[in-house]
Amino acid sequence: MELAIPRAGAVREASLAVGFLGAIGIIAANAVLHAGVVLAFIAGPLLVLFVLARPELGVWLVILLTPLEVIGPLSFSMSKAAKLALTLLVATALLLTRRKDGTNQPDSYVWPFALIVISGFFSSLLAASPLTSLLGLASIAIFVLSYTAVRRSAVLTGKGTLLLRVLIWSAVLLTPLCFLQLTTGYSGVTSAAAEAEDAFGTVWPGISRASAAFNGPNAAGAFFAVAAIAALTHAIVHRQRRLWYLLAAFLFVADVLTTFSRGALLGCILGLAFACWAMRLLSRRRLVALALCSAVALASLAATENVRKYLRIGADLVSVSPERVGAWQAAKVILKRNPVFGIGLYQFQTASRGIAGVADMPLHPHNGFLKALVEQGPAGGFAYLLFLWAFVRRSRETLRTVVSTSQKWVLGAIAGAGICLFTQELFDANFTLGGSSMAILFSCLLAIQTTTNSAGAEPEAA
Repeated sequence: MELAIPRAGAVREASLAVGFLGAIGIIAANAVLHAGVVLAFIAGPLLVLFVLARPELGVWLVILLTPLEVIGPLSFSMSKAAKLALTLLVATALLLTRRKDGTNQPDSYVWPFALIVISGFFSSLLAASPLTSLLGLASIAIFVLSYTAVRRSAVLTGKGTLLLRVLIWSAVLLTPLCFLQLTTGYSGVTSAAAEAEDAFGTVWPGISRASAAFNGPNAAGAFFAVAAIAALTHAIVHRQRRLWYLLAAFLFVADVLTTFSRGALLGCILGLAFACWAMRLLSRRRLVALALCSAVALASLAATENVRKYLRIGADLVSVSPERVGAWQAAKVILKRNPVFGIGLYQFQTASRGIAGVADMPLHPHNGFLKALVEQGPAGGFAYLLFLWAFVRRSRETLRTVVSTSQKWVLGAIAGAGICLFTQELFDANFTLGGSSMAILFSCLLAIQTTTNSAGAEPEAA
């Protein structure tokens, strides 16, 4: 049975008609209902028609919405639900309407993703709150579905450079907001950009952690770190406009610093180093020398009081990040109590209650591997490590055989971005898997990585 797809012209006509009626409806109903409610009822069906007619444009819409998590009256929970619904709709439309297979080679991530979904399913069945756990499993399933749909449809094949440029320009546009939040806090024009502004304070009066339009500084730091890696790898690979990309990279590193995200800063450094090594720009000996020099430089900087305050370094590990250390200790206890199947997704906060010395637990144990291990058991932890290994191996293999400089930039940037996100998951979670904005963006990058070389795409302009 074939799915009937409306013509693009019909969709445009319907868009104009519904838009005109919608404007009248909003004005008329504003006195009775909130305008946003009316707009949602009007925009919802129209968006469905648009995505069914042009699912490839729906993919770009999902990518463009990546840095917009909390803005205006839209809360993070509302925006996340809307993005997941949009991603599900786009992925389903791609699988139903585009039969082209984007690669002739085996899928590098099929076994890690299959094991993650299967372990999540069984842990959800045995969870204390199965319904809540199944919601978490649905987020992972949407991530896997997004990757599968974009990969099989090859909708982004040959468009890797365009996606990276969109990412870079998005970071440029968000830069002023970061510096406004850093210097003026979350009052006035930036008040709607965060839901927990009191938690974004620093040891310096009048200085706040920037979060741009993300729900928190760590997510914003991850986004700007990935943008910095994309700009720096372009400057390394291409000679054209090298100065401009270096300036952009410097700007994005400054954005990372405004977020005060230590994980994002470390991820940016390690991601760039891995990309250079995978592109054969750094030998192992040079990589070790660079690591030693970086360690010496960091140790020297750590001797400065202001640097220690910025990095929030105290006398011991607990003082560096008491919340994370508490979460790791709670995860250790939970693993002893649930050694086989895990506790289920989104169950960590509830399971941590009553553990001695633990209070105000976060939603997850602030570590991607620990999250998979605690929530989905040993099978989930093994699947996470298998995912990391498959990514490192795939990144190295593709960059060893690529010929085009444009493809080298795309694959190098993706390799660096992935290591950056995996590094940040040493201190946080939901950047490489799940339903977060960065995870959905990463699924698109993975799809490009697995199709750029094998599909024989034409080299793109720099």
